[in-house]
Amino acid sequence: MFKKILKFQFIILLAALFSFLTACNDDEEREAQFQAKVEKTRTALGNHCSEDSDCIVTGCHMTMCRAMPEPEFCDQRLVLAIDDPSDIGAVKSIVTDQLTVREAETVRLGGYAAGRWTLSFMATQAQRERIETALNHLPQSGFAKLHPKATEHSQALFERLNDPDSTMRSMKGAGKLVEKQIRSGDVLSKDDIRNTWTQVAPVLDIDLFEDDKIERLWAYDVIFDKIAQLRFWPVDKRQRISVRLWKDLQYRTDNGDLILSAQLADSIHATFKSWTESGNIILLLLGNEVIATAIPDQPITDGRFEMVIHDGANNETLMTSIKTLEAVSKMKGSIHIDSEATANVERDITCHRKFPRECACINGSCSWKINKDYNTCLYDLKVEE
Repeated sequence: MFKKILKFQFIILLAALFSFLTACNDDEEREAQFQAKVEKTRTALGNHCSEDSDCIVTGCHMTMCRAMPEPEFCDQRLVLAIDDPSDIGAVKSIVTDQLTVREAETVRLGGYAAGRWTLSFMATQAQRERIETALNHLPQSGFAKLHPKATEHSQALFERLNDPDSTMRSMKGAGKLVEKQIRSGDVLSKDDIRNTWTQVAPVLDIDLFEDDKIERLWAYDVIFDKIAQLRFWPVDKRQRISVRLWKDLQYRTDNGDLILSAQLADSIHATFKSWTESGNIILLLLGNEVIATAIPDQPITDGRFEMVIHDGANNETLMTSIKTLEAVSKMKGSIHIDSEATANVERDITCHRKFPRECACINGSCSWKINKDYNTCLYDLKVEE
């Protein structure tokens, strides 16, 4: 009897010991699982965007989402036809010059297809339109001649504006030109200047005279008097010398002045000679922006010119424009916006407006949650093409 009791107690002891060992193993496994869950939670919290807008603006791990739901600030994409890949640097310089510092940091230029490149950047729709305008106006960069009917065009523009912020002011060699006050905060910015240009643009596009669009373009520059104003220049579209026809463009500084020089192609020597002999005012343009104006002091017969811009060396905006002009002069091929390809790469933006997606941090990256309606929209638009 005693032996049976002893044997029974021994069995109980073994069972208890086994149970204890099993419990220890379970505790270790549970602890490991708990620590893994803590680490996973810590990672998730580190990647988590408390608000969708936070994820969109700052992104996870300091990245930025590919598109943005805010209508005033979103991912803009353009497909550019660039003849020569070596021109990409010049294109990027032109684009970033049109954007704010924050927006310029988002500029990307990547391959799309043979001879096609996708330009993407974060900016407002208004900024996008300005970049489109800058790229479309690249061919008119260089020298231009003031329109022979400048005063008539300016007077017609002034009357159409009918704006208390606009005035007519005479300028030596140019006659009367329209000036419009630039409304800004404490500090004048590029946006303030371009907003003023955008406000007037609808009137500039109107035919003021018969066959007006055939022979006239508008350019602008900024003048600082008591107040900052935008000055509008009517340019003769037929009287332009593209910077692409310049050779050996150089610039240097001399006692605060900026001196720009270059040799013009032989084919335009005669044209430039007639311009400088007649004493007409000549405009130096970057796109539709007037960088400098000049009235030649002597005729140029050999195509080699030198333009002195007084106090230009300390003007950072001017220096940036000259460097961009230099980049344009070195471009080897042409560039234009491929509207059909641009519509193709922007299908996601079109569908996003119809079926907004939610931004979330997925696997440590700022990404979009799956949206079946959005995906269907993308497919439908592709089929329509």
